[in-house]
Amino acid sequence: MTTADNLHGAFSHAVHPDAAAIISAALTHVPFDGWGEASLVAGAVDAGFTAEDVAHHFPGGALDAILAHSQMADAMMVEAFEAMSPRP
Repeated sequence: MTTADNLHGAFSHAVHPDAAAIISAALTHVPFDGWGEASLVAGAVDAGFTAEDVAHHFPGGALDAILAHSQMADAMMVEAFEAMSPRP
């Protein structure tokens, strides 16, 4: 995660690649375990990380992970829009 906030309180910098990998792997666990520590740790293990890495990248726990996931989705939306030709 990052600590720079914009006017709306959303994080304004890219999600750290390790955090993004943990979130991406955790998504397969979220439907069963919810957005909690169990899903984050399971995703971390799946992606080759540790519970300590989860604590480092998401000091606010699941809320930090949810915010990072939303930021990742926003970035993918921008990339998809920029790839459109012609743009609306």
